[in-house]
Amino acid sequence: MMLVIIAVLAIVLVILLCIYLLNRSAKKADYQAILTYIEENKEKGSCAIGVRKNGQLILAENLQAVLPLASTSKIIIAIAFAKQCGSGILNSGQFVSLGELHNYYIPKTDGNAHSDWLTYLAEEGLLKDNQTTLLEVAKGMMMFSSNANSEYLIDLVGADSLQKTIEELGLKTHEPIFPFVSSLYIPGYMKQQQGMREKKTLVKELKGLSREDYRKLAWEIHTLLKQKGPDMGVPLLLDQVFQEIWSKQFISASAEDYLTVLRMLNEKTMFSLEIQHYLDEVLEDVMKDPGNQVNLIHSGCKGGSTSTVLTNAVYAKDKKGNMTEIVFMASELDPLTSLKLQHGLNDFVLQALYNEKILRCEQTNKR
Repeated sequence: MMLVIIAVLAIVLVILLCIYLLNRSAKKADYQAILTYIEENKEKGSCAIGVRKNGQLILAENLQAVLPLASTSKIIIAIAFAKQCGSGILNSGQFVSLGELHNYYIPKTDGNAHSDWLTYLAEEGLLKDNQTTLLEVAKGMMMFSSNANSEYLIDLVGADSLQKTIEELGLKTHEPIFPFVSSLYIPGYMKQQQGMREKKTLVKELKGLSREDYRKLAWEIHTLLKQKGPDMGVPLLLDQVFQEIWSKQFISASAEDYLTVLRMLNEKTMFSLEIQHYLDEVLEDVMKDPGNQVNLIHSGCKGGSTSTVLTNAVYAKDKKGNMTEIVFMASELDPLTSLKLQHGLNDFVLQALYNEKILRCEQTNKR
């Protein structure tokens, strides 16, 4: 009993220490947490940042480093979706059964994103006979970051179309999009298929997989998941070590590639009017906020996170005509560092949009 009490007290002390350290760091200007982290970790190659204002880079570190994207990769899925809707291949008003989406839903792995989206649909009257439109599925992927919706759209749009989109955008480092919900099952799938009993053997095999072989396994599992859903009989192993491997194997690209994508989205000249219409619908939900409408003509963003990764991509044009693109990428994070960065990221974006002189000054002082 005494050991249990000591263990509980130790956990409480750790939590209090984390809160104290987080609050202490918050006494500084929030955006400085981002700049400090980049400065202290840029040599490791595990982070990158890029801020471009009116075509000029005002902040840039490790732009060519290829890093895990987490949910920021959903921007590519959204673009491929918009292209197919704009060209008539897909009907955005087509109804999709929530049951189809449920096949790809794994509870407690998405921060309640999918369930929050379902609540939103019900509250806004966007459900009809347990169905919603394809457009709402895509918006749910971006607004709420529903992984189930992403997996469904990856299947619907198709691997070839997604890869063609990457190539047409001229992205030099971007890896192929693959079904990342399915990839959560890879540890259990390998254990089951190869009869592995020891965890350390499984971990070794997983770490030895090439990125191409990892993607192939994800597609194999996706076929099972599409047919049978979570009841397909493959165990879901979510130990921290497996989550870290999942994060490292996630779809990756460089910050430079995403600055390229954001510039195209910001300038709105790359795509036809029909495609641009769907891009605006899916990517620019932030413009529903009256506060953003005061200062901005348009804006879109998508962030992402895993247990060890934090990313964000933002584009905006303000009412003075200034155009800004922002990319932040960090990997190999511990929980406390991730919290600090999340705490400072929004303020960093605001400074980049409205007060870039501070960032220029900070960059100059560090040289």
